[in-house]
Amino acid sequence: NESRLAATLDRYGMDVSFNTGLNTFAAKMNAPRKYFADAFKVMTELLCDPTFPALPFEREKKRQLEKFRRRQMKPAKAAFRAGCLALFGSHPYGCGEHGTPECVQSFTPEIAKEYWKQLFSSDSCIMGFAGDIDSGTAALRAQCLDNAVNWQRKTPPLPETPVFPTASQVIEIPIEREQTVVMKLLR
Repeated sequence: NESRLAATLDRYGMDVSFNTGLNTFAAKMNAPRKYFADAFKVMTELLCDPTFPALPFEREKKRQLEKFRRRQMKPAKAAFRAGCLALFGSHPYGCGEHGTPECVQSFTPEIAKEYWKQLFSSDSCIMGFAGDIDSGTAALRAQCLDNAVNWQRKTPPLPETPVFPTASQVIEIPIEREQTVVMKLLR
């Protein structure tokens, strides 16, 4: 429940963020020391048992699809995306860190849950603690999180190496523009 989660984050003074890249996933939590133990339990639950509720999931899909549309109207971004696709093809680097509109459109909470189960492998995860925490407490928290995570025992295989084009390519990119011009005439 979104409102319950927001109230919990507020109650513990938590700041939580999740970031992804082509090769990375990072989860970050900040909380005041007096609430850290409770906040850490909440963060562990978010990491280990996400629910992907339908309404926020669909809202985020719509937001991502709108971002794709807006990026396509920016010549530099459209050119970069077309260049990556031409260079890397169907390799994940060809799709970019946001995927493709078709991929996002077909993404479901069920697919997200299955992917999430396979996300963590013990040989490619680094946990870090910084700030007002001593090394003993950090080690205990790391062990708690380590015990809670459904670790995959080995890293999933890497995608096949892309075959790069050997000749120059010319790529034409039609860009639909939505513009508004406001003019004020002075006499």
